[in-house]
Amino acid sequence: MTGPARTDPAGLPAGDARDPGPRALLVVEDDPDVADTLRDVLAGEGYEVAVAPDVSTAREFLDRRMYDVILSDVRMPDLDGRDLHRWLGAERPALLTRLVFLTGDPDSDWVRDFLQQVGRPWLRKPFSLDRLRTVVAAVADRNGGGDAAPVAAASPTPEGRGMAARPLSRAGTGGEHT
Repeated sequence: MTGPARTDPAGLPAGDARDPGPRALLVVEDDPDVADTLRDVLAGEGYEVAVAPDVSTAREFLDRRMYDVILSDVRMPDLDGRDLHRWLGAERPALLTRLVFLTGDPDSDWVRDFLQQVGRPWLRKPFSLDRLRTVVAAVADRNGGGDAAPVAAASPTPEGRGMAARPLSRAGTGGEHT
């Protein structure tokens, strides 16, 4: 006799803890070239990667599946990274710890203010692939096992808040934080 299906904190079915399989990653990116690069690089690292070209599609994916990491562009047509963050906060708050932002415009006032406000890790486009791998692995490790445990709050810095309250290497990529 089996008991009720297990669910993770987001209310979605939990995987078998004995065999977690590949970690699942959702890329929300409207630029097909960037999305393809992210998919190829991260699949090569052993992640199971899904790509959503917009926030509406990402929401559909998130309604059907749990992801260990969600990489989202900040600026996209129609709904953008801010909308995704708001939706996750209202509908799947446990997934906020899994969110990493990508932006080619961190110096824009609204983008900078948003990134400081939400305190999530982010990468400046173009980013180094090594930095991408490091940030994704750190977020996946912090959220491993589907527990979606919150990450300790970080102290504000002049450039924004980071999960570990320290900037990542700025060599060649600038302003990234974990």
